[in-house]
Amino acid sequence: MIFALPAVQVASADTLLGTILVGTHVPTPGYNPSNGNLYISNYDLGTVSVISSQTNAVLAEILVGAYPLTAVYDPNNENMYVSNFGNGSVSVIFGAGNTLSTNIQVGENPLMPAIDPNNGDVYVSNYANSTVSVLSVYGFANTVIANITVGPAPTGAVFDSINGNIYVANNEGGSVSVISGASNTVIATIHVGGAPSGAVFDPANGNIYVTNIVKAQALGPNQSPGTVDVISGASNKVIATIAVGVSPETPVVNPVNGNIYVANNEADTVSVISGTSNKVIATVPVGNLPSTPAVNPINGNVYVSNQFIGHTNGTVSVISGTSNKVIETLTVGNLPVTPAFDPANGRIYVPNYGDWTLTVINPTVPVSPALGLPTSFDTTIFLAVAGVAVAFVVTSSILAVRRIKRS
Repeated sequence: MIFALPAVQVASADTLLGTILVGTHVPTPGYNPSNGNLYISNYDLGTVSVISSQTNAVLAEILVGAYPLTAVYDPNNENMYVSNFGNGSVSVIFGAGNTLSTNIQVGENPLMPAIDPNNGDVYVSNYANSTVSVLSVYGFANTVIANITVGPAPTGAVFDSINGNIYVANNEGGSVSVISGASNTVIATIHVGGAPSGAVFDPANGNIYVTNIVKAQALGPNQSPGTVDVISGASNKVIATIAVGVSPETPVVNPVNGNIYVANNEADTVSVISGTSNKVIATVPVGNLPSTPAVNPINGNVYVSNQFIGHTNGTVSVISGTSNKVIETLTVGNLPVTPAFDPANGRIYVPNYGDWTLTVINPTVPVSPALGLPTSFDTTIFLAVAGVAVAFVVTSSILAVRRIKRS
C-alpha cells in the first residue's frame, strides 16, 4: 500500500490529506476503538488490511474468506467480525494481535453482523437462506448456537439497545423480523412498504427507521417510490410512513442534531427527517447516485459519497448538520461508497470501490492525536451509530455493481 500526499485543497474547510492504495473493491472500513486501527476488507482478494489511523501504515494483511465485507467491532471481546459473502463464513480477527482467530460456517451469502452486548451474541443475516445465524461470543464465537428463520433476503440486522431486540429487514419479504435477544426467537413480524433496503436504530427516541424501495408496478395513487417506515421499539408497530426520494439507501442517525439522513440514490438528494416529529424537514440536492452517508459526531456534519458511475471520479458532499445545506463538495476516487469516521484522529475515510483506494479527509474540526477525543465526544453513541451504519453497506455495493453491469 502507498500513501500519496497530493496538494492540499485549501479552498474548502475540509481538506484532502491523501489517498491510500489498498486491495480490490473495498467496502466501508471497520474501526476498532480498542486499538485505534482501521480494518479494510479487500473484496476480491479475500483479505483484510489493518491500517494504523495515526500513521496510515499497513500493520497486517490477514487472509479471511471469499468476498469479505465490512469488519464489525465487538465491544465484548474487542475482536473484529468479518462476514465472507462468497463462502458462507464469518472470520474472527483478534483485535489484540491482528491475527485470524477462526472461521465459522454460517448460511449462504452472510451480511454484516449485529452485536448484542447484553447477551454476548453475534447475529449474522444470511441473504440467500432467509435465516439469521447466532454466534456465541462467550463460547469464543466458534459455534453457531441458533439458526433463526426470518423473511426472504434479509439484508442485515440492527440491535435495539433499549429493548434488547434485533431487527432484521427482509428485502424480498416486505417485512421486518423482530428477534428477542433473550430467547433468540422471532417474536414479531412487521409488514412495511415495498422492499426494505436498510434500517437504523435511533437511541434517542427508541424508534427503528426502515427504508423501502417501492417498485413502479406496485405504486398506488399518490404513493412515493421511496418511503421510510418508523417502527416503535416499545410496541413493535409502524407509527409513521414518510415519503422520501427514489431508491432510498440505509438511513443514518446524526447524534448531534437528532435527525435521520436518507440518501435517495436515484433522485440525487438526501432527505432529512426530524427524530422528534418524524417528518421530512429538508431535501438536500447532492451529487449523482449518493450512497448511505456517514456522520461526524464531533462537528455534526454529514458526508455523502456520490458515485457518478461512468465517470473517472466521484465526489463527497458535506452537509452541515446545522443548516442542512451542502457547504462543500470534495473530489475523491472512482465509485466512492459509504465513508467511515475515525474517532481517534477525527478523519473521514472514503472507500473508492472502483479504483481500490481510500481517500482521507481532514474535517473542519479535527482531533489532535496528542489530545485524543474532545471531552464532549460520547463513544457509546458513536459505537451505536457506527455499528448500524455499516450493517447494511453491502446493499449499496451490490446495487452499485448491478448499475455498473447495466452501464
